[in-house]
Amino acid sequence: DQARPVAVISRATRERSFAGGPAVGKSIELDGQSFRVKGVVEDVSFAHDLAYADVWVPIASAIAP
Repeated sequence: DQARPVAVISRATRERSFAGGPAVGKSIELDGQSFRVKGVVEDVSFAHDLAYADVWVPIASAIAP
């Protein structure tokens, strides 16, 4: 019930989605759902087997209703 449509994105995603400009507070559409960007983090290396991602969202908002 408390899943908020928010996301934390990687620097590479910010570059692709917002031309490298400010992203926090703006909306990004992912798989047909709109999320408000709450933060930008450094890119995670592909070498990290278990921690690689470009976008992080609350688990409840990632599950389709």
